[in-house]
Amino acid sequence: MANTLTIQDAYALINGIAAQALGSNAIQAVDTTSYVTVGEAILRTGLEITLNALTYTFGRTIFSIRPYRAKLSSMEREEERFGMITRKITYLTGQAEESQDWNTDVNATQLDDGESIDHYKIRKPKAVQLNFPGAQALQNHITRFRDQVAPALRDPAEMIRFWEGAMAQFYNDIERQREARTRAVLLNRIAGQVVMGVGVVDLAYEYNVEHGTSYTRQELLTTYEEDFWKFAMARIKKDSDAMTDYGTAYHANLDGYQPIGRHTPKDRQRMIMYNPAFIDAETNVYSTIFRPEYLNIGSFEGVNYWQSKDNPPAVICKPNYLDVSDGESKSASDPVELPYVLGILYDEEAMGVMPKFDYSIATPMNAAGNYWNLYVHWLFKMYNDFTENAIVYVMGGTVPEVAELNRIGRRYGTGGINSNWTPS
Repeated sequence: MANTLTIQDAYALINGIAAQALGSNAIQAVDTTSYVTVGEAILRTGLEITLNALTYTFGRTIFSIRPYRAKLSSMEREEERFGMITRKITYLTGQAEESQDWNTDVNATQLDDGESIDHYKIRKPKAVQLNFPGAQALQNHITRFRDQVAPALRDPAEMIRFWEGAMAQFYNDIERQREARTRAVLLNRIAGQVVMGVGVVDLAYEYNVEHGTSYTRQELLTTYEEDFWKFAMARIKKDSDAMTDYGTAYHANLDGYQPIGRHTPKDRQRMIMYNPAFIDAETNVYSTIFRPEYLNIGSFEGVNYWQSKDNPPAVICKPNYLDVSDGESKSASDPVELPYVLGILYDEEAMGVMPKFDYSIATPMNAAGNYWNLYVHWLFKMYNDFTENAIVYVMGGTVPEVAELNRIGRRYGTGGINSNWTPS
């Protein structure tokens, strides 16, 4: 029986469930169709069943709203209000030079009689300027009515609660839009590194190479889960330690320039992981390890999906990336398709959303329509700096040759790659 306004006597249902709970009766189907009310969009009306003369009325109104806070908020940066182009001065690595304060095997007579050493030789510091132009704008607004919803509410208190709920939903929408900004920045970074061939680790490929196996991704995440996660966590922890060293391995370097030296201390490292996979590891693997704390990554943020809840571990993105051959940003010719992204370890300066300003403005009351509008405006910059350290961890989606070059730490060309390969 569907929802009904007739009062139902529930004694038989409750007694039956209680008997099953106590073990007095064997488990059997329970018919709750006449007793559990299901929220529905239609309005049922009827007469009370004593006088059969008066219609029922609403006894209580529930305003269903909960505040939502945007995920990935750690990627938001400090405000930059003035100017349209952000520039970043990056200093290039230098080399040691020949000693001049001793006679050496290279210059055996530089301190002899009649010789002179010029200590005014110019050696300028080397630097490159990266430019982050433009900004992105966003707007949202809501209409507030003065009296039009009053006939549907019982008193001023209920009116206040109605508009509190409406405004809470409005700000929930704003939080969702904030999250969408940071998610777009994250997707561009992941796909951009794949296009550039910089800092992409295919953990499935590397596991198979190291162990001489040919397991599929599914096998590694199920049958051989414990061994795989030990391998994966060790690799990520080693990379995390390696990023604290000054080097050129985990970011893009521009052709025609000296390499860019970077190091990322632990307190500047950020880790975003695909949370369902990590939860499986915590549940199924850590319990079998004598000292599970050795496999903990530390502080990181988990995402339940990268791009779509329909395919949570996948990324399909056509990114804007840095062409190291000429230093220009370019759009990828084709979308990058990654079937399973496990995570990304990155320097806090590698990507983010930089607000320029945000504010809200309310219009005056519309005298004819008896309403006013509240507008919210944003201007912000969504950026990736591919010269900052970052490592993307995937399971399949790179061709074996590309995975091998990344495995041994070599940088290769900037063209697109075949994303159809999966570990087998």
